[in-house]
Amino acid sequence: MKNGYYNNRRMAWSIICILLGLFLLILTDRSLIPDNGMSGFGYGLIAVGAVRLFQVFRYRKDEAFQKKVDIAASDERYSFLSMKAWSWTGYIGLIGAGILTIVMRIMGSTEISRILSYCVCAELLIYAGTFFVLSKKY
Repeated sequence: MKNGYYNNRRMAWSIICILLGLFLLILTDRSLIPDNGMSGFGYGLIAVGAVRLFQVFRYRKDEAFQKKVDIAASDERYSFLSMKAWSWTGYIGLIGAGILTIVMRIMGSTEISRILSYCVCAELLIYAGTFFVLSKKY
């Protein structure tokens, strides 16, 4: 098999996700850590790891799926659409956080409003920094 999209590193990360999820479940079951959503996080890690592991095995056994994934991974249109989706997600997230900052301030939840405004500022600083680095690189 070629070193395709689903290589051994992806399989290892899938197994690590499953093991981390099991570890969190054991810790919350034995009350070693409080279960403030940690068991749900553990189940989520197990589910994600299992789905990704299933994809690795499917990739290795199904030639048609392997060809489809390899083409999608190297397709310029797919890459463009993926980057466009990420940029839209960023725009919507920033605008939503900005609106929620104002709404929370009006409702009197100043602590939540302050945290949201810090998040918006951090995202804008990260954007400015990455824009600067990318403008020098390209």
